[in-house]
Formats: sequence, structure tokens, C-alpha cells
Amino acid sequence: MPGCLVLTTQEPLPALPPEPEIMQTLRKVCKLSARKQRQMTELIEVISRPQK
Repeated sequence: MPGCLVLTTQEPLPALPPEPEIMQTLRKVCKLSARKQRQMTELIEVISRPQK
């Protein structure tokens, strides 16, 4: 169709579910120095031990 402007529609992409808070925190920890990462690992281990 010469000289005509053709408009089409496109379905929007589905929204991604929000990233879980734990994944956001892990991304932040990965940016820390090796010493700070070790400290975080130790903290998590202490917290995750069963309490007596």
C-alpha cells in the first residue's frame, strides 16, 4: 500500500516477578571483599546452627 502508514499492536511482555530479597542480598554480598564475605559466611553459619 504505497503512501499508507500501517500501525500494528504488540502484546506487552509479561512483567517479571520481583526478585526475592535473599537474591538481592546475595548480589550485594558478592560485591564485598573476600574478608567481608568470609565474615558473612561465618555469621550465617552461627545463625543457622540449631539452638540447644
